[in-house]
Amino acid sequence: MKNFTKRVTALVLAVSMMFASASIVHANVAEDMMLLPLRTIFEDAGASVDWVDGVAVIVMPNGDEWVFTPGAYAATLNSYDVPLSTPITVTNGVARISIVDLALFYTEGKVDFNISFPYQSQAADTEPLGELAVTTATAMATAPAFMEAVGVTGLTMAIVDTQTGFTWTHGFGYADSVGGLPVDEHTLFQVGSTSKPFTAIAIMQLVEQGLIDLDTPLVHYIPEFSMLPSPVLGGDSDDVTVRMLLTNTAGIPGNKLYGWLITGEEQYHGHMNNLLEWLPTRDLVFPPGMAFDYSNNGWTLLSILVARVMGYDNYFEGFTAHANETIFAPLGMERSTFEFTPGLTNVSMAYTTLGVQDVMHTVSPIGAGGLLSSAHDMAIFMHAIGSGEALLSQEALGYMKQTHSVMAPGVIDYGLGFLRMFVGDLELVGHGGNITHFHTEMLIDQETGLGVFVSTNTISGILIASALAITVMETAITEKTGIAPALLPPPGQDATDGALALSEEELIALAAFEGLYHFGESGIWEMTIIDGTLTWSNGGITFELTPLPDGTFDSIAGNYSFELVDGEPTVTHTNGGEQFTTTRIDAGDDDAFAPPEGFSDWVGVYVFKPQVTNEAALVLQLIVGVNALGNPVITIIQPIHTYIGLSEAPLVEYNGNWIVGTMPVIFIVDEDGNRSIDILGGLFVMVD
Repeated sequence: MKNFTKRVTALVLAVSMMFASASIVHANVAEDMMLLPLRTIFEDAGASVDWVDGVAVIVMPNGDEWVFTPGAYAATLNSYDVPLSTPITVTNGVARISIVDLALFYTEGKVDFNISFPYQSQAADTEPLGELAVTTATAMATAPAFMEAVGVTGLTMAIVDTQTGFTWTHGFGYADSVGGLPVDEHTLFQVGSTSKPFTAIAIMQLVEQGLIDLDTPLVHYIPEFSMLPSPVLGGDSDDVTVRMLLTNTAGIPGNKLYGWLITGEEQYHGHMNNLLEWLPTRDLVFPPGMAFDYSNNGWTLLSILVARVMGYDNYFEGFTAHANETIFAPLGMERSTFEFTPGLTNVSMAYTTLGVQDVMHTVSPIGAGGLLSSAHDMAIFMHAIGSGEALLSQEALGYMKQTHSVMAPGVIDYGLGFLRMFVGDLELVGHGGNITHFHTEMLIDQETGLGVFVSTNTISGILIASALAITVMETAITEKTGIAPALLPPPGQDATDGALALSEEELIALAAFEGLYHFGESGIWEMTIIDGTLTWSNGGITFELTPLPDGTFDSIAGNYSFELVDGEPTVTHTNGGEQFTTTRIDAGDDDAFAPPEGFSDWVGVYVFKPQVTNEAALVLQLIVGVNALGNPVITIIQPIHTYIGLSEAPLVEYNGNWIVGTMPVIFIVDEDGNRSIDILGGLFVMVD
């Protein structure tokens, strides 16, 4: 126990340096992963970083030597192997390391910095004793260090053991820093997509009652549901089933602006009823059942389905009432709600950075991400999920936690509303959530019955919610079992010698794959070989693919593999949010990346124009123009770029449609000659 406590102490001292420069790092963020620049992280920690024969050699202030090889699933520390959950990625000359791996290094005591950033808890300062005392002590010390390092104003946490009934909850920092309101175990946080397990449970309760069948098409229950085929891949919305919605394989677009973020009660209540009028004007991303693609709109449809089956005309009121009656009330989750009303008390404010409050956004697709809950209530929920009591049969809960679709092979599977995450030999179930300012992680280890819930109220919390939850989980498992979990690479993926050079024969074979490919909502990309290097471009962004020994190719955007399927060039793209396989497409005689006819008339600045009451968007402006290569692009100006995707989005022509990603761009001129653009489900008007 002494050595274990020493490791915990080392973690507390070191963890702040782990994120020393994280607040100034800008990168697209997958929901459960962040990659940070390797050199910046270690140089800010006082280490020297050199590249020798293609590998990074890092010497720490205490003399320890790390060696990181791009593409390898292990690093070395003083010549001993240290497994990595995510290989080092090098793109455009910048090497990046997973924030999860950094957290695990510190948890295991592999780095020792003599630096501390005190950040006192604003809630009760009781000394944790008894069951899981080391774990709770770790949480009490580590959470403030994480918060201080990245500038998080408030954080709430719950730790449970569903096998023994143990519960520990605590609040850190402020819910309202201006009013002096501290976070406590009852403070409500917006938990974002951690709402989805609740919506899935509501569906499965109706399945057990015989009112819904998972494999019945949605139109059987909601006849007016329809969507247009994908302009690229086709598909029939009549084929969408309830199971496809639960597993994110329905082909429903997931990242539209319409109704996504709102600030007022009227629109908040009306969106679910309006959605069925809006979807028939929009396109599927791909044919139903073809692939995994995370879709919040699909989960809104599941919320509507619950209300419709239960006989409600107002879907918002119906779904919220049903959740209260069948989930929250039976469990005693007295503060949890899907309805954000002005009368709610002890609700965390939203923060852009430490102590700086912002306008509170809420998620309109209620069942997708509209839940407000507390550490106290989420502890109750984790007990229910672990024990299988009060909500569903053990059989149904077990079925929900099985793999039903794949997000990232060997890393993340998707059940029915639950993520299944593989960290070495750990198999965790749960779900994270990100909504502008609020970032959440819920993890349950089914073997030990341990559960951890973490939620933050500041934009930078996206850097620490998952890492902190995994850190606390590893500590809890070690304390309960006496055995530290082996955080090994995924099965079958051994450490490698890194990137390889392509032979002339390999380049000739890969030349057969040059051309255009369509990857879900990320749009149409072109693969070309330039000076012996595979290059991906979508007109606005270009990056290189690095060959790995297993025959796949690595990049900052994910992993790619190439094969001929029935003679057709086929590419599979895998990253933390999806796995998508598609064949090469024919763009016809036109240049897919050339400006459309009359494009110059549309060059200019556009601002968002709400179409329904209190509709809001994170996008501040659109700038339509051409990039340095002469390609048409729409630059998205927004305070938080990670929630829409690329800041510069290419306009691509395909089969007579102009699209961004998979979504058509509709050019509109009214009777007065005013120009506007319908894009991503929102309307933007040209300004002088």
